[in-house]
Amino acid sequence: MSPLDFDSGPAGLVALLLGVLSLPFALFTPLAIGFMKWRVPASLGWLPATLCMLVGMLGAVFGTSGALGALGSAPPDLRQTLVARGIAESLSAMTSATAMTGLALLVFAGAAWLPTAIATGPGSSFSSRSSAGAFLGAMAGFVTSLIAFFVLLGLDGFREAGVSAYLLPPVAMLGTLFIVLSSLRESDEREHQGRIAGARMAVLTANVVGLLLLGEFFRYVGINQAFQAVAYASPEMKAQLMAAGIEYAGYALRVAVCVIPMPLLAGFGGQIGVLGRADSREFLGAAVAGVQIMLMFAALGIANGRILRLFDLLLKAS
Repeated sequence: MSPLDFDSGPAGLVALLLGVLSLPFALFTPLAIGFMKWRVPASLGWLPATLCMLVGMLGAVFGTSGALGALGSAPPDLRQTLVARGIAESLSAMTSATAMTGLALLVFAGAAWLPTAIATGPGSSFSSRSSAGAFLGAMAGFVTSLIAFFVLLGLDGFREAGVSAYLLPPVAMLGTLFIVLSSLRESDEREHQGRIAGARMAVLTANVVGLLLLGEFFRYVGINQAFQAVAYASPEMKAQLMAAGIEYAGYALRVAVCVIPMPLLAGFGGQIGVLGRADSREFLGAAVAGVQIMLMFAALGIANGRILRLFDLLLKAS
């Protein structure tokens, strides 16, 4: 089996379908809200992606519950098979959910910056404070990310991280560019300044959360490698392959943590020009975004806990 071969259960397929549907929703919702200058939360564009994560979590719960429930009554020779099947279904659901939700959030960020930079409202002008703050924040974030790479990974860790080490840094740089571009212009009217402040924060948040979820996706790939080793590898290769999978999972998540300072600091710097201009509608938008983020990470935490518990049982059974 390859690292991406999963026994996909129904929840994994539903999560994948929701994820595919979330991509156009994440693309067109911020464009419509931004160019029409509607005072509604741009994070409404995350709703299908949030549902995708919740379905992925349900897939992990159902997969692990079925395996745990069967352990008590199943014959000893079938227990390892049942645990392996539960892990496979859970990994399938969460891999689909994290990949598609992370991608949808990055698509959202790639679309939301455009109206934020163009449709700023009456009296639009170049914002020297916001643009300078975003640029300096991006430079500080780049230096911080380099330091984090050397401290948390090193050259050996960078190589061991595999695809994630080559994919996530350029994605983070592109997201940082979107944040800088979204900070170039602002309106003279306070109402539109608040709207732009909310839109910039949505671009920042989508970038950071999207990168974290893509890091979790690569982490699940590593967990699956370890699972394949425990469940199917020969005894003489089991320990080596399992260690490699767990090591890959750890390094992949570290890569995501290392690149996050770039969009994070650029986003905070870009808020300088509109700091304090948000009103109650922007706070409502922040609440909508915050609830969705809490749901995403709650789903992630529940799924991780159940998968790791079942993985531990598989280790003991083998």
